[in-house]
Amino acid sequence: MNNDNVHENVPSITDRLIRITVNTDVTPHTLTDPPAFKPFTIPPFPLSQDAWLSELGALFHRKYHRCLALHLILDCQARRWLDPIIPPQRCGPTSPTWSILEQDLLHLPPLTRIGGSFQTGFADDIDEIKIRIPPYDGIHCFFKIGRHHFTKFWMIRVIDQLDVIAPEAIVINDWLQLIAANYERFEFCSEP
Repeated sequence: MNNDNVHENVPSITDRLIRITVNTDVTPHTLTDPPAFKPFTIPPFPLSQDAWLSELGALFHRKYHRCLALHLILDCQARRWLDPIIPPQRCGPTSPTWSILEQDLLHLPPLTRIGGSFQTGFADDIDEIKIRIPPYDGIHCFFKIGRHHFTKFWMIRVIDQLDVIAPEAIVINDWLQLIAANYERFEFCSEP
């Protein structure tokens, strides 16, 4: 058996990234004919996932005194965020170093893409934070570790431009949506 073509159907790393246009549409990073998916506006990031990432980052730092990173995963067919992926990484005391490896993405459905990153770390100012953000398009969250508190910075990279954005510009309170969608299940009473 010839093993020369074993990886011919394995997508390259760039096939698993996105491009964001100036009007915040998500498009395939690699252009094909026909395109892998139709452009769509980047979906809001769920507050529940934002809180989960923040708690994980804080817990990891408290337990190991090290920093970590995760890939933010975007389902380009359903146009929603999926659970993040923890890549192989070197967890340093002030910042993580990680890579995108093809084998880490093989279990994902074909139309999922890396839509950004989350990382914890120490930084003196916003310029130092921006240097640590990966060079690929997407939304990126830097969870800055301070002496007694944490500060979160959300950013969006569009082509080669990285901008800090207000959390309310990208994060949506999906908990309120969950309550509203299930409101008829609640009976409000004065006693338990």
